[in-house]
Amino acid sequence: DLTEMTSAHGRFSIQDGCGPREARIQTLLPDAWMTEVEKLGHGTRKSDPLSSQQRLEEMVILGLRTIEGIPSSRWNRLSRNHDLISIFGNSEKVKSMVENNLLHLDDSGLRASSQGLMVLDSIVAQLLNVLEKNITEIT
Repeated sequence: DLTEMTSAHGRFSIQDGCGPREARIQTLLPDAWMTEVEKLGHGTRKSDPLSSQQRLEEMVILGLRTIEGIPSSRWNRLSRNHDLISIFGNSEKVKSMVENNLLHLDDSGLRASSQGLMVLDSIVAQLLNVLEKNITEIT
């Protein structure tokens, strides 16, 4: 399975998002992009591999914006078996967000409640801080 966003900036991964992932910048103008594709076989100007930490950060930023949230199974594929509860469950901030019905954290995953979705930018910022504190154990 090959996944690629066709825009000036995008992410690229092979193997249904489980393989290596890259941040890519494409040639922006359609005519210039087509010329590069014809000449070079692609229109990619820059390609940088994403670290495990960057991929987990993306998962927090983007995954919580969905109803499903972040499934534990998906998280565990990248986090080297440091599950969501071990990363976020001991944080007083996260405990408070769970108690105030902004987040749900359990064995199935991490997801925002309908109330949490309304203040998600604030929640994500706090979760990224918690992740960064615990990231040395992951990488």
